[in-house]
Amino acid sequence: MAGLASRILVIGCTGYLGRRLVRASISMGHPTYVLLRPKTLPDPSKQGLIDEFESIGVTILQGDLNDHDNLIRCIKLVDVIISALSADLHHEQHKIIRAIKEAGNIKRFLPSEFGFNVDRVTVLPPCKFVMDIKVKIRRVIEEAGIPHTYVAANFMAEYFIDLFLHPHEQAEDEVIVYGTGKVKGENALNEPENIGIALVHRMFVDKRPSYELGENELEASELYPDYRYTPIDLVMDKVISDPPKIKYTSFPNSSGGHSASVTNGKKMPDADTGM
Repeated sequence: MAGLASRILVIGCTGYLGRRLVRASISMGHPTYVLLRPKTLPDPSKQGLIDEFESIGVTILQGDLNDHDNLIRCIKLVDVIISALSADLHHEQHKIIRAIKEAGNIKRFLPSEFGFNVDRVTVLPPCKFVMDIKVKIRRVIEEAGIPHTYVAANFMAEYFIDLFLHPHEQAEDEVIVYGTGKVKGENALNEPENIGIALVHRMFVDKRPSYELGENELEASELYPDYRYTPIDLVMDKVISDPPKIKYTSFPNSSGGHSASVTNGKKMPDADTGM
């Protein structure tokens, strides 16, 4: 493993996915680095996670995406960069791309994707706005000539299973009807709290067939044939019987600004952006 190990930097390491990527990287024997903003380090809510990172051998780098020179210094320490930035920070990846291009040493960049293959699938608003940003980031990476991998996990993450089964916190006898019946569904869904509904629409209502993999695409499970994946029925049993802690995220609005945070379809304050 030592001869094959790559030095990996995870940006957006404190979020739902980022922390899991860090743990996985360490478990596979890769020297693993994380980039934390200086204001994150004294944050009491993050202290437990930071202590965990240090205890398993993660190298913590301080920095901000707005500090271009420091970002380049951090990038030159590693071989691979994985971005797990939250949706409201996807556009900030332009800064990472510029630094990667200038540093000139990165063997592989994985931008923050981990959902639909945005070049193959369309969704309703408000999710469409996030996907449009991902498409633009892909084109910038390709134009810069940066070696890259786009990870399209679709609905594989447990996060989404929980979202589908618990889309709203509500009383059992409460029924929510979306829209007025007088407007098209796309317009009715154009608010941040309808993220879950747009995703459910794509999975269960949109009847377009799934796509075949192209010559430059690979089924990820083929890379790890010996890995024991958790069957969906066991995940659903867990989520139904013991719902996990509510998840927070930040969502950009169509004007490019920062919207209210949402969790399971409900607006919430102060979401975790992953840094």
